[in-house]
Amino acid sequence: LDCPVEKLWPRVAAASNRPLARDREKFESLYHQRLEHYRRADFTIPADTDPETVVDAILKLPLF
Repeated sequence: LDCPVEKLWPRVAAASNRPLARDREKFESLYHQRLEHYRRADFTIPADTDPETVVDAILKLPLF
């Protein structure tokens, strides 16, 4: 799932079970460090939209 860090931060910032997301600067740094690896995925789905659209896109992948 591909989502800009600007949209991810509000989703994870309030979660108490996300220790790597307690500090915004560290979270963004970690995101950018991992981005190259994330982009190696065989499939990417934009995840900065509503969940129903994301699920529909996942189900259209040639895996199902």
